[in-house]
Amino acid sequence: MSFTHRNLRGDVDDVAGNFDGDPGLEFRLATTALGLEHSGLGYQRVPPGYRFPYGHVHRMQEEVYVVTGGSGRMKIDDEIIVWEDGKVLAFDDACEHEAWNDSDEARYVFFVQTRWPLPGWEGVVHTGIHKVLSLAARSVPAKATELDLALNGWR
Repeated sequence: MSFTHRNLRGDVDDVAGNFDGDPGLEFRLATTALGLEHSGLGYQRVPPGYRFPYGHVHRMQEEVYVVTGGSGRMKIDDEIIVWEDGKVLAFDDACEHEAWNDSDEARYVFFVQTRWPLPGWEGVVHTGIHKVLSLAARSVPAKATELDLALNGWR
C-alpha cells in the first residue's frame, strides 16, 4: 500500500448507534477504511451533556487524542483531565478511562490508536484474537447502556 485516501464522513460509517443512540453523537472509526493493521484513526463529535456510559480499558495499545473544538473532561485511572480546544492527550490504554462532555457546546476529537507490536507467533495470535474480539465487541456498548438503563434508570 503506497497510500490510502478516504473521506471521513463519506466513506466511514458512523457507529454512534452502537453506544446509546444520542442523535448528537458522531463516532467514526477509519481503521478498516484506511486498511490499517497496527494503528487506528477515529473521530468523535460529542454533544453537550453526553457521557460515554462506561469506563473501559484496551490491552496493548496507546491512544493520542487531539481536541479540535469544544471542551470536556476525561478520567484516566483516578485522575481527571480537562480537555480544551487544541489540547493533546496521550496515554496507555491499559489504564481505565472514560470521557464526558459537561460543557454547553459540542466537543470534536480526533484520536489515533497504536497497537504495541509483538514478535513472532505472539504477534500473529494477538492480531487474530484482536480481530475476533473487535467484531464481538461491537454490540457491547449498546448492551451496557440497555442494562444500565434497566437496572438504574440512568440515561
